[in-house]
Amino acid sequence: MTSISVLNCTIVDREIKLSDDDVIVTERYFSSDSSKVIYTYHLDIGALGFSRSWNALLNVSDTLGVLNKTLIPDIPDPVNSKYYPIGWVDKNIFLLEVKPRPFAKENIPIDTTSFYLDGIEFKVQVEKLNTLPHIEHYALSPNGKKLLVAYRYSGVSKLEISVIERNSTLPKFGNIYTNYEYSENPVLFGRWTTNNSIQLDLNVNSYTLDFFRLNKNLNGIDVEINKIDYQRKYSRILGGWYNKNLFSVQDSSKNFGNTSEIKGIISPGYAMGDTYYTGLINQSYQYEHDGKILKSYFRVHKDSTSLEIGDEILLEVDINQPIIHRVLGKVSR
Repeated sequence: MTSISVLNCTIVDREIKLSDDDVIVTERYFSSDSSKVIYTYHLDIGALGFSRSWNALLNVSDTLGVLNKTLIPDIPDPVNSKYYPIGWVDKNIFLLEVKPRPFAKENIPIDTTSFYLDGIEFKVQVEKLNTLPHIEHYALSPNGKKLLVAYRYSGVSKLEISVIERNSTLPKFGNIYTNYEYSENPVLFGRWTTNNSIQLDLNVNSYTLDFFRLNKNLNGIDVEINKIDYQRKYSRILGGWYNKNLFSVQDSSKNFGNTSEIKGIISPGYAMGDTYYTGLINQSYQYEHDGKILKSYFRVHKDSTSLEIGDEILLEVDINQPIIHRVLGKVSR
């Protein structure tokens, strides 16, 4: 019998069966010879909603259907990490996936070693992100040696914040902060201080503020936290809706090094904007420099632009660090 934890409580000495009223199966994965099946399930816990999910390996012929008899094990560290089922490779091999953000946040290497359970080999792979990050904000440190970059792959919550050497490559996930736990992000803005540390503005009205955690390894960068009343300070700007983006996409051009002019292409993006209150939208574009493709956006009023996907725009780009760039010419009527 395997005991399982639900929220902060532990269910002990209970067989959890497929036929139980509180069991909700969300996925079934049958082996190619139909001898094994992996169930993904969670429990209905009444007023508290639903439990976390588990993955159970059963023989199809098992008429009792005891789900917690052979569970695919949890990853012990970091917290909130787990194996996600992908599918059968063949009748004796099943593929699992690990999401990398929890490991990046805790500075823990990902173990992709295969393991065996009830005669089945479980192979482990790391989730791959095939999308490009949107560069939302960059700023050089006062001493000109490091670059602060804010970027996202989608939506308003999945914010990445990194500090890199001026001419270094941006890491896949933020090395200062990456948000994977919550659907709401309390970080409003980030900036350099005069002593080359980082100051982050956090929204005191955010329900995730008490759970906010910087990454474990900050690469020697001091980070100061500045809590502000977002509703009061920014209500006239964005109507008081704290999930909107306040990062300014471009820094001053005063810190450009040697530059070149290149063409960018208007591209699809998550287009987060403030249309309801201000009519502003974030127009995405991408550009290529020295074999690297980057994505960013500029803010424009929805009624003042005639740009369409595929249209060209002109950019000025720092030849040693293409994250540092700016849009040239008019982008609105």
